[in-house]
Amino acid sequence: GTLAAPDMSGGTFTLSSTGGLEQARVTSAQPLINLPQVAILWMSRIRDEAVVDGGVVRPGRMMSCSLSFDHRYIDGAEATSFINNLTSLIGHPLEGSE
Repeated sequence: GTLAAPDMSGGTFTLSSTGGLEQARVTSAQPLINLPQVAILWMSRIRDEAVVDGGVVRPGRMMSCSLSFDHRYIDGAEATSFINNLTSLIGHPLEGSE
């Protein structure tokens, strides 16, 4: 309740989520860019789901992400690389760290 409008200005990227809504069943979203920013990333809650791994169904943890970006500033290949790197880091946070 203490965040003011000037505190939210001057950024180039927004991170959005479903927040702490325990009852939220949202599995996808199409976030809108907050102009003059150039991108926004929405992330869902982590949820338990059945996952197929090598032809075997097992319990797993899943989270959805959606990236909206302005093609005038960000190339689609760069955005795809970003989201792929992000999902790798979330799925395997200790790989590559020192």
